[in-house]
Amino acid sequence: MKKILMVLLALICCISLIGCGADPKKEAERLNQEYAEPGFTLFQNLTKEINDLRSKYGDKRFDDGVKKLIEEKYKPQFVDMQNKFKNEKDVEDTKLMREQMGLMLDDVIILLDTGLELTSLPINAEKEVALPYFNKMQTTINNLVSEQVEYLNQYSLLTKGKSSYELTLRNYQKIQKGDSYPDVVLTFKMPGKLTNSEESNIRLIGHRKLDHYVWETGDGYVRIMFENGKAYMMEQKGLK
Repeated sequence: MKKILMVLLALICCISLIGCGADPKKEAERLNQEYAEPGFTLFQNLTKEINDLRSKYGDKRFDDGVKKLIEEKYKPQFVDMQNKFKNEKDVEDTKLMREQMGLMLDDVIILLDTGLELTSLPINAEKEVALPYFNKMQTTINNLVSEQVEYLNQYSLLTKGKSSYELTLRNYQKIQKGDSYPDVVLTFKMPGKLTNSEESNIRLIGHRKLDHYVWETGDGYVRIMFENGKAYMMEQKGLK
C-alpha cells in the first residue's frame, strides 16, 4: 500500500509540473539558447548582409542579391527553426514566453516573404506601387520589436524573478521628436498599446497617418502620438 501511495504522489507531481521534473528556469534558458539567441543572430546577420549589398549596388543587382539571400540562405533556416519549435510540447510555466517566440518566428517569415515581394517589383516601380509593401514591412517590424521585448520580459521573470521593463522618467527624457515606435519600445524595453489609429489624404498635406500609443506601469504612463511613424507629440505622468 505504501508503494502504491508513493507512485500516486509521483504521478500527481508530474501532472502538476506539466512534465515530470520540469524546471521553469531551466526550460526558459533552454528555449533562449536553442531559439532566441540563434534567431537574433540570424536576423542581425541578414540585416548586415542586406546593408552591405545596399552600399555596393544601386540597381537590380541589389534586388537579386537580397532575393538570393532570403531564398537560399536565411528563410530555410528560419522555417526549420519554426517547424522544430511548433513540434515541441508546451510547458505551462513558459507559456507566455513561448507565445512570444512563436509570434516572432511567424513575423520573421512574413517579413522575409514581403521582402521577396519587393524584390520582384521593377527597379523603377512607382512609389505608390511599392508603398503597401513598405507599410506591411514596417507594421511587421513594429510587431517584432514589441514581441521581442515582451519575450525578454517573460524570460527575465522566469530566470531572475523580476521584470525587464524600464518605463522611467530618465528613459522618457531620452525620447525625441522623430523617434520611431521601435526606438521608443527599445528605450522602455516594453511594448506600447495602440489606442487609436487614423489615416487621411489631403491634397496640401499629403498622406498622414496618426498612431496613438500608451505605455503604463503602476501609477505612471506615457502617451505618444506618431505621425507617419515618427514621434510627434508626447506626454507622461507619474514616472519616477
